[in-house]
Amino acid sequence: MVKLTVKEVALAKGVKNAAQLSEAAEIPLASIYRIWNNTARMVGLDTLNKLCNVLDVPVGMLFVHIPDTAFKAKGKLPSGKRQASSSTVRVSARA
Repeated sequence: MVKLTVKEVALAKGVKNAAQLSEAAEIPLASIYRIWNNTARMVGLDTLNKLCNVLDVPVGMLFVHIPDTAFKAKGKLPSGKRQASSSTVRVSARA
């Protein structure tokens, strides 16, 4: 699962609420409210760019990945995709 951390980052940067972030980033309040409360299903690149600029953080600070334990326990990835075994992954050290 991917969780948005915009609220936590914004609060740490001194933004008091979603309305203040909406105004500063020039993003509609309804959109910011969903992002602030981690209920947004999709966030556009333009929106992420505005948030990064206003909060002065790299985009990676706005998300956290929480592994899905159900997939880990079964050793499977969603949609029937399988993890590559170490014997099939080749990495070249040449530049």
